[in-house]
Amino acid sequence: METVQLLLRNGVNSEAFKSGFQKIMAENPEITYDSIQGIEKKGKDVVVTVEVPKDADKGKIEHQFNEAYEMKLEAVKQTALLEAAKEHKQEIKELTKDITEIAKLALSNQPNVNTIIENKPMTNSPDNSQNITSGRDVILTNSNANLREISGNINNLIQQLPDQNNDEKTSIKELISQLQKAIESEDNLKDVQKVEALEEVEILTKAANKPEDSKLKKEAKRSSNVLAGIAKNLPHATKLVEGCNELLPAIAQLLGLS
Repeated sequence: METVQLLLRNGVNSEAFKSGFQKIMAENPEITYDSIQGIEKKGKDVVVTVEVPKDADKGKIEHQFNEAYEMKLEAVKQTALLEAAKEHKQEIKELTKDITEIAKLALSNQPNVNTIIENKPMTNSPDNSQNITSGRDVILTNSNANLREISGNINNLIQQLPDQNNDEKTSIKELISQLQKAIESEDNLKDVQKVEALEEVEILTKAANKPEDSKLKKEAKRSSNVLAGIAKNLPHATKLVEGCNELLPAIAQLLGLS
């Protein structure tokens, strides 16, 4: 029996091996997968023994296999590198978004009173003074409306969640509901900050309703980090800080974010 030994350095890549063996089968019809006589591990390398016809050019067969194997192996490596680069880019993008959200929330702690200066037109009256009116009432009105809207959206999403499962101490439905209430009742957050925090809770609730959605799961992980960042900017003894410390890890575990 004539044989050829194919040396695979540093182990076997299944895709590359399939490509290399298909190459020698195409060039040598007498060789099939049944021609493989043995596979032996030598240190980090692997030796595959293949039966070949008596008149076969063994050197050529080895060359055919090695050429196809190395070509496919390189392609697999490049694909893996591209996927890793893509994933790294996405992680950087999400981290940047987290930092932006936290910075935006920190800035919103500053007093925010808009003023409108109205120039009165010249008349026969000697009163050429300017009227200065505050836009704060308008801002607060909009914030209150937004707060009611986002809270309503979350309530609707929470109602769609299943009740407590037998294997859960506390259901995801109850945990998210507690987190929502902790934010809404937090005295150290302005309405505009509550709206921004509740927007992150809304994402967590959407992810809970669609646990199979990987994109939502990534968004939920980002939202969890943002909420943790909000809590860090508050006094330690507040209800929201205590709530985040207890609720966020539990929610993350049930959503499979950890």
